[in-house]
Amino acid sequence: MVSTIDLAQRQHNPTLVAVVKTPSTITSVRYWIGLTSAALTDVDAISGATEFIGFRWSTVTADVGWRPVTKDSSTQNTGVAIGTVAADTKYKLKFRVDSAGGVVYFSVNDSAEQILNANLPAVGTNLGVVVRVYTQTAAIRQINLSRVWVEYNG
Repeated sequence: MVSTIDLAQRQHNPTLVAVVKTPSTITSVRYWIGLTSAALTDVDAISGATEFIGFRWSTVTADVGWRPVTKDSSTQNTGVAIGTVAADTKYKLKFRVDSAGGVVYFSVNDSAEQILNANLPAVGTNLGVVVRVYTQTAAIRQINLSRVWVEYNG
């Protein structure tokens, strides 16, 4: 799922919350969930001028937990894994942007927040919601999306 790419900008101080549940099989898969300036491709490092704030979990890079990610038009910043991803488990993925402070606060299941303060999208870049699943095998992979919402103070 990729929404229209004009829902929010970093300068609006958006907060995104996604409630998802992993299925019973979470092998050979890559998940991207967050705000993006363009549709994402099946990679662990976002290429080109695509800008992003959100979460990645990938079996290709052997992520243990949800990895917070920010990317400006050239460089990706990947934070330390938050929690552990397990099959048949519900997660509340949340980030909130403090544009003036140049930071994004990430949490999973209301955990202590992790801060990323480098390689943020430009303040005026249009961003839209993305929830993408990429299979790495000849089998169906999925994520169960309960809800996703974005609030902002623009």
